[in-house]
Amino acid sequence: MVYRSKFLWLVLIVAIFSAVFSQATPEQDQALITAAGQGTLEQVNALIAQGANVNAKNKYNFTPLMFAAAGGRTAIVETLLAKGADVNAKDSYGSTALMFATTGGRTDTIRILIAKGVDVNAQGPSNQNALMIASRRGHVDIVKLLLTAGARVDLKDSYGETALSLAKSRGHKEIAQLLEQAGAK
Repeated sequence: MVYRSKFLWLVLIVAIFSAVFSQATPEQDQALITAAGQGTLEQVNALIAQGANVNAKNKYNFTPLMFAAAGGRTAIVETLLAKGADVNAKDSYGSTALMFATTGGRTDTIRILIAKGVDVNAQGPSNQNALMIASRRGHVDIVKLLLTAGARVDLKDSYGETALSLAKSRGHKEIAQLLEQAGAK
């Protein structure tokens, strides 16, 4: 009985010691944010193994997933999501990883985010969403992906613009047709 009690105390002490000393430091969290955008998959995996938080945020609330999505770093995006990254996290301005990927025309990254349940209708700065960004930038394939994933064509930004009005104002006729076929007016 005494041995069992000592053993349980030893297990408890080891568990506490491990929990305290395996916590990532703020520097490791920031290193993960940087590695997600500029480093290698091996660096990202090593930092996560050391306890870096996959949902760490910098001073603007940008996450590792946002940096990886912006750069179209699909292997890192998949790894972060598999480790629990919040697919719908917003930065200080309201932007999401989907919006960053859309701005950069990162079609493969967008497919991954959609498969992981990203909110395709989330509105960010000036109430713009990914469909509006893709329509304004002329990303036909991304518009198709977003429409297939359930993007709403009736949403308006803070200026009263819709995805359709943005596509038309930029001369993106194919996108305007796609949006009209999806019910945009």
